[in-house]
Amino acid sequence: LKLRLKFEFSAIRINTYVVNRKNCFVYITGRTLKKNDNVPGSLEDTAAEAGVNCIPVQCDHSKPEEIKSLFERISKDNNGRLDILVNNCFSAANALIEGFEKKKNFFQLEPEFWDTVNNVGLRAHYIANVYAARLMAPANKGVIVHISSIGGDKYLFNVAYGAGKAALDRISSDCAHELREYNVTSLAVYPGAVTTELASELYKGAESPEMVGKSITSLVSDSEIFKHSGKILLTKELYKMYNLNFDYKEYIF
Repeated sequence: LKLRLKFEFSAIRINTYVVNRKNCFVYITGRTLKKNDNVPGSLEDTAAEAGVNCIPVQCDHSKPEEIKSLFERISKDNNGRLDILVNNCFSAANALIEGFEKKKNFFQLEPEFWDTVNNVGLRAHYIANVYAARLMAPANKGVIVHISSIGGDKYLFNVAYGAGKAALDRISSDCAHELREYNVTSLAVYPGAVTTELASELYKGAESPEMVGKSITSLVSDSEIFKHSGKILLTKELYKMYNLNFDYKEYIF
């Protein structure tokens, strides 16, 4: 069995474990295809780390037409099949860190800050869900995982961030409601702080991208995953649920 998965490249790097263990075709997406000095990490680096069957596709998730083209390619490559979508794009990490360090309240930021935080990371997720569901619903199967944040449940960083994550959680649960008759699962996952290339120095001892990736792999491999549709799951719960013994200091946030 070859699964067709689409991951948005951001906090979760898809590694050899995911691709080889599950025998999947994995599409990873993002703006940075090739490594450069301005951005840590790239799609090609991640694909090389993952090994076979990992397909890097350059896609700017702030542009709906590029998201549409991405899913058209996936459909064409795989005869209309998509098994799993992991929504994880985000482009406001630097803006969040800057605002947090300067201790600015929402009214001290320009209104456009909302778009910076929620255009890629909320709007793009909704658009991806539309195109993914158009492939999954006719097949009467599929899984959509939304990488969200504890900021959807309590205050974290700022108003725009929290509102965006709460909205993403609602998108996840409402998609679950409308996709239930098609046997398509939709759920949200809360990682803690993750030691990505950008945040490795900020959150030493926190969860690694591989830890989160392996927990998602275990979740989507669960034959009873549909019972979790509409729910929010914490990665630390997934580690216990699937007996994933990771050596990390703490679940931050």
